[in-house]
Order: sequence, then C-alpha cells, then structure tokens
Amino acid sequence: MQKLTLGIFSCAMLALGACSSDVKESQSTVSYPTMNLISPLDGGETFATEGNYSFMLNLTRRTGSVTTSNLKIDNKDYFFETDTVSTENYTTIDGGVLIRLRNLKGYLDNSKDMPLTNGNFDITSLFYVSNISVPGYNTTPDPYPYVIGQYTAGNWSVATFQKDAAYFGSTSTYYNDEAGEQQEYKNDKMLYRVIIDAAKKKADIIIYNAKFAEPAPELKPIILAGLDVTWKRGAYEIHGENVVPQVVEGTSTTPNERYMFNKFDFYTTNVAMTKAQITYDVMGGAFKGTFSGSYVVEIDEKQ
Repeated sequence: MQKLTLGIFSCAMLALGACSSDVKESQSTVSYPTMNLISPLDGGETFATEGNYSFMLNLTRRTGSVTTSNLKIDNKDYFFETDTVSTENYTTIDGGVLIRLRNLKGYLDNSKDMPLTNGNFDITSLFYVSNISVPGYNTTPDPYPYVIGQYTAGNWSVATFQKDAAYFGSTSTYYNDEAGEQQEYKNDKMLYRVIIDAAKKKADIIIYNAKFAEPAPELKPIILAGLDVTWKRGAYEIHGENVVPQVVEGTSTTPNERYMFNKFDFYTTNVAMTKAQITYDVMGGAFKGTFSGSYVVEIDEKQ
C-alpha cells in the first residue's frame, strides 16, 4: 500500500490548469472532476451526478473562489461562481498538498432566489491508493487531486464524493480457534477500494492485503463485484449478500466460493464522506470483520 501525492503546491503541481506568475503575483485556475450527491431540501429522493469544479487560486495572497457550469439537477446544468475567500494551504514533507476554502457564498444561475451558502471545499493530493495490479482495473485512479466539497444551493444540499477511492484504517476480525475460543485479529494493512457506477447504483469492492486470522495466509486481492449502492441524505451505503469473491491469480481472476461474503455492509460516517465503517461475515460467519478508516490522510491543522 502506498500514498499517492502530486507534488508541492506550485505551478508544476497545477499543470492541468492555466498558471501565471511574476514578481508580485502568482495565480492559477484549475478544474477537476468529481461526483455530486444531491439531496432535495424538501425531503425528495437523493441522487448522484457527475460534475467538474474550477478553482481560481491566488497563490501569493492565498485566496480563492470556486465555479461550476455543470451542476446537473433534473437534466439541467446549473452554474455558480462563489465569492473570494482566504485559503488554508498545507504541504507535507513528502510533497503532499491540501488547499482548503471555507464559508463560500454565491448564487445558482445568478438568481438571488437560489443562494449558495455554507460552501466548504478541499483540494487534496493526500489520498490512498494501492500499487498492486488487479486484472480488469487500473492500478490507480485518474491522476487528479480529489475535490471534497459540501454546500447548500437553492433547494438542494450538495456533497461531493469520489467514484474510485481506497479506504485505509484499522480492521478487526473475530473467529473461533481450534479450542472454540473467540479470538480477535487486528490488521492495519488491509485497504478497501470502492469503485462506484453511479448510473447503475452498483459498486465493486477490491480488498487488498486481506488476512482474517493470525495463522491464516495473506490473500491475493479479493473482488466483490456488483454490490448495491443506496443514496442517503449526505451519505451513501453499499450492501451485498452471499457474494462469491473473485480472487486474483496471475493475470486473471477466479471465483472462490470458500471465502463467500455472506454479508457486506459499507456506510460513510462523516459529512465529507471521506470516512467509512465496514462490517462483513465470511465463510458462513466463521470470520466477522469490522473496519473503520478514511480515503484521505488527516491533516493536523495545529502544526
């Protein structure tokens, strides 16, 4: 498992956008794709659509604003441009970057009847990926920073999420040993990659470095394909029952009924939808797993 970063915060890091600098000012405009989870404020059904956000950043003054022209709701593309706010810029020792914009305001389609409030956005390269090859899947997501945003606009609450994200944290597995005594095995190496097809409301889960008990071997990547996605207000869930995993063998995958996942449940657990809780039963309940983790590296803002 490795962490993917995009380099120091500079014009080189922002090469996907227009960048200009001179002695007095250094500015950049960048645009990145993401998914929008949209919840009607009147209690209507939550749905998800793809979109892009552009960021106008003054690197010298540490200010920025956000625009979009394709906030897709009911087959219509809405646009907005926020006000300019101060940014909080963080870099890590290995070149990772986090740019934070808070309390943004604006209007949808320039209409004062549809105000945008409580806008919070992060641009971050501090996220987890796996360097293990899995047949049929790219090794890493698209080479863009992640956009993590939440805001209220018009009659909707909007939060962004990644359609391909890998969650890293702590896994505990419970099982009975040969004497019938329950044992707990903790594994801090497992990585859970979640790949969502929003249109089909389906998800594939790839589990890397899977090991369910101290005496058990570490398994090749495990694929749980075609699980059901349910959109919630400001959150989403993924569920599956009696899923026969595909296990990587060389350059192909093979179904392995021995390790059937009788139950798999995934829940996002924070407003930004960067953290998740996972529970699952394997082999008829012989192994019960729990996981808690995040797809981004936490930043200590006090340092």
